[in-house]
Amino acid sequence: MTGKDTHKSRRRLAHLAAVSWFAMSAALVSGTAAFAEEVKPSANFQQLQALIEEHRQQIQAQEHAIEEQRRRLQALEEQVYNAAGQMPRAQPAVYQPLTGLADSMPQNNGQYQSSQGRVETAASDGAQPVGEGQDKTKPPEIVVLSDRGGVLTPKGTIIIEPTVDYSKSTSNRLNFRGVSIVDGFLIGVIEASDADRDTVTSQITARYGITNRLEVETTVPYVYRSDRTTSLVGGSGGTTSTDSTSGDGLGDIEVGAHYQINDGTNDWPFFIANLRYKSTTGTGPFDISRDASGIPTELATGSGFHGVEPSLTIIYPTDPAVLFANIGYLVNLPSAVDTTVGSAVIGDVDPGDSIGMSFGVGFALNEKLSLNLGYQHDFVLETTTETNGVDVESETLSVGSFLFGGSYRLTDAVSVNLTVQIGATVDAPDSRILLRVPVRFNVL
Repeated sequence: MTGKDTHKSRRRLAHLAAVSWFAMSAALVSGTAAFAEEVKPSANFQQLQALIEEHRQQIQAQEHAIEEQRRRLQALEEQVYNAAGQMPRAQPAVYQPLTGLADSMPQNNGQYQSSQGRVETAASDGAQPVGEGQDKTKPPEIVVLSDRGGVLTPKGTIIIEPTVDYSKSTSNRLNFRGVSIVDGFLIGVIEASDADRDTVTSQITARYGITNRLEVETTVPYVYRSDRTTSLVGGSGGTTSTDSTSGDGLGDIEVGAHYQINDGTNDWPFFIANLRYKSTTGTGPFDISRDASGIPTELATGSGFHGVEPSLTIIYPTDPAVLFANIGYLVNLPSAVDTTVGSAVIGDVDPGDSIGMSFGVGFALNEKLSLNLGYQHDFVLETTTETNGVDVESETLSVGSFLFGGSYRLTDAVSVNLTVQIGATVDAPDSRILLRVPVRFNVL
């Protein structure tokens, strides 16, 4: 190889080395830049995470502040509406009176209930709403049971409740006095009777809330009764006779108290204790006038015996309905009558006590209208009467009725409650209709 060729080779190697070095440098720079680009986003991501966490904490703090403000606003609203005796219009309600099945399941049979089961379960006297947003510290009102205890009247509030109560009863009996030779062949007298009894009671009930958990009430009734009995005696030429008797006057005045035992929190039902006293202000069955045969010429407007009834009402809201139940025991106090009815001398009379129970459900259709369904049953124990020196016991009675109720709120202070009872047993009235118009006033 010549020196010239060697020199060219060296120049070519140097050139290749320079190119290789430049390529390696470029690759190194490119890799470093790529690495730097990869590292830089990683640092930005960490900063972004920190920023997101900071914003999340700020949002949580704002949510806590908003929730606290909402609770304070709700508490203020409750104070305002309690003072005004109202509930917010935006919330639907189911009401009670169960002192008669709803407005009480204590408010007089004329309430659920309630004490009727007061199944013023319906939108009525400004009762508590059922469902979302409901105040669990107060029981919902129910409109079918109004004489046995239910929603209580707020402190410092008085409710005046006019009531009209109509009851209809019929009784058909077929009696045979004689001898039956064989089936279908009778020798004697057949008597058939058809009795129609109508009772209309107009009454005024007043309730006052002493505290938010204690209320008292009194009921003053005026009673009108009319009986019409038609008898057919088949063994004497088909003789028919019709007797009509009526009576009216002041009924038995009642007073009662209702106490809410618990606040219904922790998914517990409301428990309401009720106590009712019935006086003898009406004309009793042994105080009415009779003819020489002992047949009444007028009808009684009262029972003639003092009565005390403790009971317990249970109300359980379960969105969107309210379940209710009531159980009570009516004690009728014995008394010495000491009178003569026809040829019978009546001494001491121990009227039968009564065990009553009712249950049902109420549900709101909207903020003004609610409906109630229920059942009420009373077991009336034997009455013992001393007649001519001998104790005579009557039969027990089983009085059961289906209940259908509804309530419509006209204004924040006035509502209309209608309850219909249909007799389910032989001893029960055929039908009964109660129309109540509770009006709320704030006196404090």
